[in-house]
Amino acid sequence: MYACFAHPELFLRSDLLQMDEDVEQAFTELARLAAEKNIPVEYNCTGMIANQMYHEECYPHHRFWEIAAKEGCKAVIGMDCHQPDYLDKRYYEQARDYLESLGMEIVEDIGVIDYKALKEMKNRMV
Repeated sequence: MYACFAHPELFLRSDLLQMDEDVEQAFTELARLAAEKNIPVEYNCTGMIANQMYHEECYPHHRFWEIAAKEGCKAVIGMDCHQPDYLDKRYYEQARDYLESLGMEIVEDIGVIDYKALKEMKNRMV
């Protein structure tokens, strides 16, 4: 039971993996499932900052986001606070502008999940 899928393409930070057909297929399957279950995927601003600082694209990765947009995913923008400077509103706006350029809906508020009610529902089904 997840409120969102965080860092969906983080595994591309590994030196062992590169963008290829298998990775695109995994991206497509994840995006389809997220859209089907109405679970937003996270566009991570800290990853975006790292991409800019190191002049490489790991995550967020444009190909994942193109696929996510095509599959009808919703996005949530993550602002990790590993360093206070990363909470600069300009990063959020940059992420928002990019996602909107892809036609993605941005989720601003993730509702609270009532785990107790879900557990009770599951118990009634058993």
